Amino acid sequence: IELDALLKIFILVASRCPEKGLLCEPLTNHRVVHFSETDFPLERFLRAALPEPGKICPHEQCRLPPEHHIRSYVHGKFQLDLWVQALAPKLQLPGAVQGKIWMWSKCRICQNIGGSNRESYRIMLDEEAAAMSLGRFFSLFLGATDIPAPCGHSLLGDRVFWFAVGQGIACFDVKPVQSFSLVLPLLERQFSPKREMKWLTLEWTKLKADIQDAVGLLKAGAQNMVHAVRKASPGVSEADAAAALEGIWGALEDREGELLSRSKKPECAGEVLASLQGWSGGSEVLDAFEVNDVRSRLNFLISGTHRSLLEAAALMEGSGQAGAAGALPPLQAFADLVVTGIRGTSSAGPAAAEGPAPEELKAGPGAGSGGDHKHKRSLSLSFLEGSGAAEGAFHDDSLKATPSSHNRTMHEIQLPFNTGLLSLRGRRVPHVPDRWGGVLIFEEEPTSIVASAMLFDGYTRRLEDIRAHRSQLQSAAVQQVKMTSDERLKETMALLLSPDPEHVRLSFEDAPWYNGAPDKLSLAAFYASQFQALREGCGVQEDMYIHSLLRCARWHSKGGKSNAYFAKTLNDRFIAKQLSKTEMNTFLELGPRYFDHLGSVLGGRSPRSCLAKIYGVYQVTVKCSAQSATLGAKDWRLDLMVVENIFYGKDVSHVYDLKGSTRSRYNADPSEDNPTLLDENLLETLPQNPIFMEQWERHQLEVSLWADTSFLSRHGVMDYSMLVGLTREGEIVVGLIDYLRQYTWDKQLETWVKSSGLLGGSGKVPTIISPFNYMRRIRAAVDKYFTALPSTTDPPPQLDPEMEGGEEARAPAAAAPAAK
Repeated sequence: IELDALLKIFILVASRCPEKGLLCEPLTNHRVVHFSETDFPLERFLRAALPEPGKICPHEQCRLPPEHHIRSYVHGKFQLDLWVQALAPKLQLPGAVQGKIWMWSKCRICQNIGGSNRESYRIMLDEEAAAMSLGRFFSLFLGATDIPAPCGHSLLGDRVFWFAVGQGIACFDVKPVQSFSLVLPLLERQFSPKREMKWLTLEWTKLKADIQDAVGLLKAGAQNMVHAVRKASPGVSEADAAAALEGIWGALEDREGELLSRSKKPECAGEVLASLQGWSGGSEVLDAFEVNDVRSRLNFLISGTHRSLLEAAALMEGSGQAGAAGALPPLQAFADLVVTGIRGTSSAGPAAAEGPAPEELKAGPGAGSGGDHKHKRSLSLSFLEGSGAAEGAFHDDSLKATPSSHNRTMHEIQLPFNTGLLSLRGRRVPHVPDRWGGVLIFEEEPTSIVASAMLFDGYTRRLEDIRAHRSQLQSAAVQQVKMTSDERLKETMALLLSPDPEHVRLSFEDAPWYNGAPDKLSLAAFYASQFQALREGCGVQEDMYIHSLLRCARWHSKGGKSNAYFAKTLNDRFIAKQLSKTEMNTFLELGPRYFDHLGSVLGGRSPRSCLAKIYGVYQVTVKCSAQSATLGAKDWRLDLMVVENIFYGKDVSHVYDLKGSTRSRYNADPSEDNPTLLDENLLETLPQNPIFMEQWERHQLEVSLWADTSFLSRHGVMDYSMLVGLTREGEIVVGLIDYLRQYTWDKQLETWVKSSGLLGGSGKVPTIISPFNYMRRIRAAVDKYFTALPSTTDPPPQLDPEMEGGEEARAPAAAAPAAK
């Protein structure tokens, strides 16, 4: 340890008034150099801290005397709290007139557990102890090696100390402080095998229950059919009825056993989960492809059995209309009809081939070629319908912006013979390669449409063609990146840094479980090859990405004002968020710059990024058939992005959406449905519960945030948020989200109106301000919201919020003043 470090101490000092809930003196960093002008004797410090007639707090909203305050001194992992109190003249201790200092202490642990509650003997400090350096006093209480007290507990950490001077008492209490470890969005994402197992086990449990319920209801339908035939044909014996029913039930139980044992698995079964590091597998866990395949086969069993029961009912009705006695076929004929229908679902499976194969994939402007790549807003989505298509082709107002409320993927069917209702979950997608099993889409889960489209061989081949073409060009930008000699990595960087907008579109159809016209679906994958390269560079395997998107659940986020569609994948890994037309156009324009920014991070040329990474931007369109329209279905279109969930695998206790503003930034009623807290909620809790971070981690946050906000400011982006999660494990997870809003004319008008006070706001600066001012404000919020814990070393320089690159430092820490 350097001698210089032993002769100084950095201390955070604050004063608060619990009675009024005020932070009268915010936490400020002070440097005390032992035996210098910044240091003074302990006696002088105590006398300055104790109450005196006329001494009040300078805070305008407080104005109370010192005994109504708590002063805190923080260093390293400990906090020393100071209370003061005036003594009545009759209670003053001996030697008060001569200025003598008395000291005594008590163990707080012994008091709490019912042990000895006796205070130590009061002792009078001699002149040498009273003249102790204040710096040494703080070093003793906040940084010294622990010393056991006579009771066995810590002498400094577990005891409360009192010092009496004249007519006042000062009480010191040492307690540990919680320091949060910084977690930024990881450069290389990891999947948690335990979390994957948890949600897949739950899905398989639900599916097994659905299988058992469906088979039970189909058995009831068969039983009702047999009863109906016996009623119409009195000559049928009970033994014949039992034999017929046994045959039908046996066929159903065989199919039930096949489904529950998963005897017919897709070729990919278990391969996705097997690629997870730490995955141990297990016979009771299926991956999502297998779950979908089994559900698809269950739907096929339900529809096939239902169809055969309908045929039996029609046969009975036709025979009854003939009116001839004995015209009804024998019971066994009905049983054979149903058994044939059941067994017909066993081998064929749901791999139907209705409808045309997927439309040939198309690439967007610049795919595999040069050309003009100035990203004008008019570019928008013109590539979707081929050359010459109008921008409005896929922004027709007749198409709804969100999934239809009519749920065509939960199709209810009425079993004949007054049996009851059964549900078919999901709509199957034909022509997907057999290795993926029976692929299902769920209309209320648009990510399932994205995943299904990405499974087609044509989609994969198109991206491979782009990669092959790009690898030949070897973008010049890659040569500037100091990377390893790994050729695959160079290929990835070449794709990521390509300035060409490699958009890909695929049109396909779903397949109804019954006769009828299919719905037409299309997926537009924007910057498809660049996003694939980004996912690869961040360690997100393509199969695991698709596996995650197969299932999601709508997430009713109440923190925003846009009522946008939110969904979270069932494995908790990704967030799907609807994009407005303006946000979509912003990304189409800024896409290459976004990839270049993250490429700099991956290549080590820029600091770690705070951006919650966008892993895909898509447009999903569904045009329903005339048959679906008669059932109330409507066409819809959804622009969405898939973003990493920065809280994945974290046990988060508090979530804050921070913009650095105090205008309309308060959640007055946090609840389970609306748990996200805002800036004013945080400012309300900081006086009692500051968010401490190690100083080098706070500096790392500043450096990363400065680089990201500089990038966003240069490209006119504002109104983004700093999403912060505090975990129960003592971590602070930070990421920038919603960074696709530019300072367009409507936002400029909003700034002017709110700044004018026409809409109220109590004179507060509006949330929407210019990109540069927004950058400066959210940077300043880091200094205000997160406190760096001082240590024995000099703190790193704080970055200036005004600087574009964030390389200028502020002045060093101030000297410690005397206690007020």
